[in-house]
Amino acid sequence: MPAPNPFLDTALTNSDEAAFYLRWELPSPQPALWRMLNAELKPLTEDARQAGVTLTFSAYGPYWQLQLNGLREPMVAVIEHALHRLQHPEPASLAGDEPELIPIRQLLKQLADHYLRSEPQLTVGDLPSVWAASRWISFASGFSAASQPLIDATLNAAPGVRQTDSPKPPATFPGKRWATEASSSSEDAVLVFCPALTASIEDGAAWRLLAHVSQALFYQRLRVELQLGYAVFSGIRQINGRTGLLFGVQSPSCDAGQLFQHIETFIGRLPERVRDADVSEQIKALSAQFEPSSMPDQQQADMQWQAHLAGHQGSHSQALQRALSNLDTHSLLTATEQLTNATGGWLIVANRPANAAIPLSLPEL
Repeated sequence: MPAPNPFLDTALTNSDEAAFYLRWELPSPQPALWRMLNAELKPLTEDARQAGVTLTFSAYGPYWQLQLNGLREPMVAVIEHALHRLQHPEPASLAGDEPELIPIRQLLKQLADHYLRSEPQLTVGDLPSVWAASRWISFASGFSAASQPLIDATLNAAPGVRQTDSPKPPATFPGKRWATEASSSSEDAVLVFCPALTASIEDGAAWRLLAHVSQALFYQRLRVELQLGYAVFSGIRQINGRTGLLFGVQSPSCDAGQLFQHIETFIGRLPERVRDADVSEQIKALSAQFEPSSMPDQQQADMQWQAHLAGHQGSHSQALQRALSNLDTHSLLTATEQLTNATGGWLIVANRPANAAIPLSLPEL
């Protein structure tokens, strides 16, 4: 018989929710070790789910991240078990073959790796050595003051060394660069990630407003009018504290170069779209989305975590609302100019190499 779920031993006394993030920075990516540890956590993930806690262990660039969302009461115990298993995996913990993803999902999965320019270095098979060379930071939301000593005590068992300096978002580089994530699919897919020039709250607000203005227009142009494919989307994406606009398309009929040119053309026409927009109404509608009553708990926690990685303190949703209230058509056009000029850089990730007809200001990766 399977062992009893340790997180269901006692009845819950409240249904308050919380979130917890613990991120390690490694000397270099270690994909094989991550797959092994992720497999090790599968039984714990299921036990936590039954107790009302969602546990994920992700890898991006040189980082491993443990994230918990859900009911607060069993969360500290789940963290304790997770930290033990991450340091003492069973020898038989082998990752199974991952299912093949459709091209656009595979690109989304690898986007952060390409943005952080992290290629796997010499893979280290010695897990204790990897942990010893790692640094970690943590962030908790929704816990009571009485819970903090429990969290601190639990973190004493975390492998690696606590990071004492403030986290910094990745640097931006002007220009356009193309990265290829090869795929055997017959369909082509492209992502274009356009980070804001700085990690300031003001730039973040402007980029979110640009995303709000362009989202329906992008879908209308590429999906409805051009009928490029069924997977057409745009929106905000945050990577390691850096906010960016993300455009994505998968098509059975257009090649990657053509898809990129359609996205590039759309971005190039954004200034006229901004001039035609009722910016004050767009600001009002977007600002309402950041009201606590309008945001699920996990979305609020994720936003605070990304703000923490960008070096911001306090309520990020309120700060964004204040920054949005200071925007107007002129300031939004300034942001649009930075976007169209690739001042903060464009990262194009596709499942095919760039062709010679596409001018890139930075070499292909």
